Amino acid sequence: MDYETALKTCSEEVQVAIKSLEKIVVRFERRKYSCGNALYFYVLSTVNSPLLKEFLDASKREEFWLDEYGGFDGLFYDPYLLWYLPQLGLKSNEYFKEALEEFIKRTQTREGRILLGGLSDTFHSLSLRVLVSVEPGTEATDLAVRYFLDNLDEFKNPYSCDFDSEYSHLEALAIGVLALCELDYLKFKETVEDLCMFLKSKYEQGVPS
Repeated sequence: MDYETALKTCSEEVQVAIKSLEKIVVRFERRKYSCGNALYFYVLSTVNSPLLKEFLDASKREEFWLDEYGGFDGLFYDPYLLWYLPQLGLKSNEYFKEALEEFIKRTQTREGRILLGGLSDTFHSLSLRVLVSVEPGTEATDLAVRYFLDNLDEFKNPYSCDFDSEYSHLEALAIGVLALCELDYLKFKETVEDLCMFLKSKYEQGVPS
């Protein structure tokens, strides 16, 4: 579906939002696209925005991925970008593979826990969903799933997240649920339903996110 046709399938409010986002990207980000723009382009990809090609072309250059010191600073401070990037067709990019190895695979313990970015269990859920997206069925993914399932009580604990994390324990749990659904909903159906009921009850009680 081409851009104009895809845009017309959206509500008027969404069309306005898409156009507004495109203006922001052109004004502030177009000068130097980076992997940090992945969320913007994930949204724009839903309507096949012409700007997407520019972003993907930019991803072929080293400076798109690395900071001035040659590191993956943008991905370290916002690791969930590692989920958005493969949704845009970049999972076979060599820099993406290197970042995946550095931030997720090398930090995984024998028990399957992933310590991306810190000690918070939030980062395990984030990394689990990334692995499910790019490497379902691998040993690393299987171990990450097993750790999540074996430690659900810990994930339900409000103190399981770092105090300076932008995510709460409930958000971490919800991300884990998404990962299970995307991996094999029927296999994990009972667990998913139980966790959804738990999350629903917490939000109904007014537990802050």
